Amino acid sequence: ELAAEITTRLTRMELTQELHEELVFLVELLESPIFSRIRLQLLDSRSRPALLQTLLGLVALLPKEPALRARLEIMESCLLLEMAMRNDRPSSAARSFSFS
Repeated sequence: ELAAEITTRLTRMELTQELHEELVFLVELLESPIFSRIRLQLLDSRSRPALLQTLLGLVALLPKEPALRARLEIMESCLLLEMAMRNDRPSSAARSFSFS
């Protein structure tokens, strides 16, 4: 949640060359092996909306950053899969109905 708040505040600031370079370095760090746990937590966006908000804020700040675009595509796929799985589940009324 702190990361989401910081990202929100960064979007209100002027994006200087120095800030841009620092953000690119941050993205490189996030893609490193040490942050794999956070990347896995991003896959569970329903229980961790602040991580998704942080990602979206970084994409807004660095729209041409390939690593962020790829991460955003993964998130979109996960959300679509989650929606499809939710829609494919039979409702409780349908499960309790029997043809015998």
